[in-house]
Amino acid sequence: MTPEGIRVPSRAVTDMFGVDASGGELLDGGAETSIRIGGIVLKHVDDVDSAAWTQCAIAALTPASFRLPRPLAADDGGVESTDRP
Repeated sequence: MTPEGIRVPSRAVTDMFGVDASGGELLDGGAETSIRIGGIVLKHVDDVDSAAWTQCAIAALTPASFRLPRPLAADDGGVESTDRP
């Protein structure tokens, strides 16, 4: 946990996404559970099933008039980890 109470991803999680575990930037807004590390944003979620559904739905979209970040697969092909508190 950081002093602000935000949970920073473990080294195992950052390794799954191919980013360095150090030097993350906590992001304001939303539920304040997102951290930017390198060129990606990782977000801790409590409901893994809902997050997985959302990631699949976003991946299936082809936006024409708006931009939407694409889900990033981990090195095991998944889009989430089981790193839990």
